[in-house]
Amino acid sequence: MKNISYMIGYKRWMYNQFIKVVVLGHVVYRILLGRRPWKGTLGFLKRLLFFLSKMKYNKYVKSGSATKLNLYVPAFPTKAFFKACSKVASVDKKMPCVSVLLSVTSGCRYRCEHCYQKYDIGKDVNIEDLLDVVRTLDRMGVAFFNIEGGEPFLVYERLKAVCAAVTTGEIWVNSTGDGMTRERLLELRGLGERDHVLPARIRCRRDQSLYGPRRCLAESAHRDGVVSRMRPGCGGEFVPDEER
Repeated sequence: MKNISYMIGYKRWMYNQFIKVVVLGHVVYRILLGRRPWKGTLGFLKRLLFFLSKMKYNKYVKSGSATKLNLYVPAFPTKAFFKACSKVASVDKKMPCVSVLLSVTSGCRYRCEHCYQKYDIGKDVNIEDLLDVVRTLDRMGVAFFNIEGGEPFLVYERLKAVCAAVTTGEIWVNSTGDGMTRERLLELRGLGERDHVLPARIRCRRDQSLYGPRRCLAESAHRDGVVSRMRPGCGGEFVPDEER
């Protein structure tokens, strides 16, 4: 299991200074290599300072060598983080988007009262069309892909194909744990050289027949560093396949 620590207060302030130095060095290095112009550098650094100022109430989470500053920002100092930096470096344009939320399916075997997606009765997008969108977003510089459903693990091949279509980026998968196995978790974790392909925020529903075993699997994967984060979710009514 990766060592996990938290930073608030003075430690967070010190880490912000470290981030500034590393990002400045990264920018200067790219300029010297001719990969980006000097023009706009000051504006980009102002954007960085503005971003860090908005993180002053966040709790930074360090897991291994990567640190999460914000849920929807790639961990520092991963390739995905610097991809996001490149995306926001063009200051002559409006602040661009560096994260995206993708739904790979509307199918789910729960009917949770609070979930708005249970009203989605449309057909799932053709997988090739979905992959074209993912590849386009990847080329445009999107660096954080938050994948959800429905339940992504019920359409595991679609989920795996979407993850594999990302060349550089942090990928999180939101799941109830339904359809999740340790083998699938490890397969996703090992895809390519992406910074993180993680079943994240696993919500183990309190269904009597499934809650215990699924939570044990998720907790075991979390201890081994396969899953980044998990928490029990609100109770939901489980709908068997024959009643769907």
